[in-house]
Amino acid sequence: MIRPLCVLRAMWRALGLATGLAASPAAACTLMAPDGGAVILGTHHVNATDDFDEGLGLRGLTLNWDCQSVETSFAVFRNSFGNLGTGVSARFTDWRLGNDTLSLSPVVGLNWYPEEETARLRRSNGFFPLAGVQTTLDLGRSDLWLSWYPAYKSKDVGSFDSLLVAGISWDW
Repeated sequence: MIRPLCVLRAMWRALGLATGLAASPAAACTLMAPDGGAVILGTHHVNATDDFDEGLGLRGLTLNWDCQSVETSFAVFRNSFGNLGTGVSARFTDWRLGNDTLSLSPVVGLNWYPEEETARLRRSNGFFPLAGVQTTLDLGRSDLWLSWYPAYKSKDVGSFDSLLVAGISWDW
């Protein structure tokens, strides 16, 4: 069950992290004016030792800011344990492949799972750092993307070889 106070606290913390990313010297974006959004359409934990909540369907929503060489995002999503999660991420300058419709980019992020703060993630206060690679297919005003994050090992929550996250994003 999602508690309203945890949702507000999660959003406040994630907004603080997003503000920090957006206010960095390299950023040329306005916090209150996102450039686009995205829908997280699916997740999969490859070779997971636990039964994580994953699959296809509406998994989350993001707001995106294109800040010169870094695209920052703020997300609200259904996490691997079936509860609310929030996160911020930064996708860096991409390498264009082929005829510029396919790209590859490094991505880093920090997710916060408020419901797991005291239960499963005792040592991390509910925070999950992520670092991986995102491949994007440019469709014009929208993009299909797939992010890959390498293995995560934990005594508290089990492990998996990699995490795949897919979605569609658009500019406005």
